[in-house]
Amino acid sequence: MATFAVKQLKISVGDTGGSTPKTPIGDLETMDISLNANIEQYSTIGEVFERAVKTGAAMELSLDGKYNDSDPGQNILRETWDKVGAEAEKELEIEYPNGDIFEITGPVGINDYGGGGANDVASFSTSMNSNGAPKFIAKP
Repeated sequence: MATFAVKQLKISVGDTGGSTPKTPIGDLETMDISLNANIEQYSTIGEVFERAVKTGAAMELSLDGKYNDSDPGQNILRETWDKVGAEAEKELEIEYPNGDIFEITGPVGINDYGGGGANDVASFSTSMNSNGAPKFIAKP
């Protein structure tokens, strides 16, 4: 993949299962993707150095921007603020400039729902943890 500006990404959200088209999310300023590994370290009798085994992996994605109640994508995310279980899950899609797509399905957490200082534009932030492996679809 060639170098690109983050502002070139197309980020959209929809219900899990992909039965309806995804809705673009606007007014985003930053996106962070964390690929986390579960590492277990252990010592065995007679060895000085510990051993390590990767026992699992997870992905966390966070989006930050400005609160905008006329942004349909933000509204879909904000609808999950008081939901639990499967009702809190959404499918998020990141399309890169070359056409590659990353799909993440998982629970959505709303971290900032319009806060800020008196002279600030209200902020909006959300985080999502993958429920299982994210899907990478390379451009044909």
